[in-house]
Amino acid sequence: MKKQNYLIAPIEYWNVTALIKPSFINGCGSGITERIVPDSLFGLDISEACSIHDYMYELGKDRTKANDVFLDNMISIIERRTNSMILKGLRKMKAYIYYYAVKLFGGFYFKASTT
Repeated sequence: MKKQNYLIAPIEYWNVTALIKPSFINGCGSGITERIVPDSLFGLDISEACSIHDYMYELGKDRTKANDVFLDNMISIIERRTNSMILKGLRKMKAYIYYYAVKLFGGFYFKASTT
C-alpha cells in the first residue's frame, strides 16, 4: 500500500492509473447502481476513493481491507476538503452509508483471487 495525495492504494494502482484507467475502474456506481450512487457526497467529489475501491475489488485479495481503505479514503477527502463542521458531519454520515452498502452488497462485485 502506498499513500499518495493523502489517499491510500496498492502501489500498482498509482502506476496503472497514471498510464490508463482500466474499464473496471468506473467511479462510485456502475450498471444498475450508477444513477443512485453518485460520485459525490453533498457536492464533494469522492470518485478517486471509489476508483481505488474498484481496483482493490478487481484484485480480489482482501475484501475487508478494500472496504476499510474505501472508508479511510472517503474520510481523508472529507477532512481535507471540507471547512464547514455541519457539512463535514453530513458528508461523513453519507460516507458511512456508502461503506456499509459495500460491506453488505459489494460481494457480488468482488473478484475473489484464486492465488
